[in-house]
Amino acid sequence: MMKFIYILFFISTVSIAQKETSAAMEVAARIDIIEKHIMGKSNMNIKLPNSLVCLTKIAPQKIDGTYVGIVYYPTLEDVKQWREWLEKNKENVSFQLKTTESLESREILFEYEKGKFRSSYCK
Repeated sequence: MMKFIYILFFISTVSIAQKETSAAMEVAARIDIIEKHIMGKSNMNIKLPNSLVCLTKIAPQKIDGTYVGIVYYPTLEDVKQWREWLEKNKENVSFQLKTTESLESREILFEYEKGKFRSSYCK
């Protein structure tokens, strides 16, 4: 019976830990995709790093303003800055569920001060 309780406790602890880190893990995955693209290890098209810029307030140095909007050209130095930001702030990154009539989506939030949040969606 004690073994069952320990197993149940372990499973619940792991699942809680995964929920707390899943938003930070998604940000890390986005950074990884951009890094692979820069290094030439990915042939897939990536979205512009607008969500990272909105969330971190760290914009790549090289940008191009066009009639469509701002196009960012991230470098490995930008990737490094985003990783450092994430390492410093991962405990304050979380998901907010957004539900509409036909769609449920997750928005990444960063609590930069107690009760004040910044989103991965530029407003």
